[in-house]
Parts: sequence; structure tokens; C-alpha cells
Amino acid sequence: MVLLSCYVKYINAMESKVLKRDGAGYREDILEMRRDSIRVARDMAYKRTAMLELARERPVLFPVEEFDRFNRQIHRYAALVEDAQEYAEHCQFLLEELRAQVEEETNRNLYILTMFSAKGLCTSVRRIRI
Repeated sequence: MVLLSCYVKYINAMESKVLKRDGAGYREDILEMRRDSIRVARDMAYKRTAMLELARERPVLFPVEEFDRFNRQIHRYAALVEDAQEYAEHCQFLLEELRAQVEEETNRNLYILTMFSAKGLCTSVRRIRI
């Protein structure tokens, strides 16, 4: 839980830089954090499923109090899986924002290049006519 909250603070700091158009250098970090959060969510979901199956059978070896604690842990696992999935979605949003910024800059550069090419072409055509 503490680890996830540290990552959330880090991704929020990156988000503010990305939205200020100053976060292009964080792409690899964001990709790595997204991969890690997906891996954690999948692993935790698998373990939660195994715990649910065990809880469904309710072995007689467990005292009632221990079994109640076990059920609470299952619900905590579910919350952590959701948090990890939301974190991965947040990372995906930042990656999409970075892609959009790159596309916007590329389109701007292509527009400028097209204008200079058109201007140069007009000048060349005038010289050929004269």
C-alpha cells in the first residue's frame, strides 16, 4: 500500500510536467511503471481468485475469527487490484497525452515545411518563366 502511494505521488508529479509540455523525457519511466502495475494487478488478481476459492470451501481447520480476518484480507486484495489497475490506466492516459503532443508538434513542423516548400516552388516557377 505504501509502495503504491509513493508511485502515485511520482506519477502525479510526472503528470504535471507532461501537461506543462515538459515531460517528454519521462516516456520510458511511464511505460515501465505501467508494465509493473499491470504485472502486479495480474499477480494479485490470481492470488485473490485462489483465496476466494479457499474461502468458498471454508476448511474446518480455520477458526471462525481467523476466517473472518481472511475474508477481510480478500477484500483488501480486491481494493489493491483495483488501485493497481487504475494506476495503469493513469499511466496509459499520460502516454496518450505524450503521443498527442508529439503528433501536434509533428503536424506543426510539417505545416511549416509545406509553407516553405510552396514559397520556394513559387519562386522557382517565376524564375523559369522569366
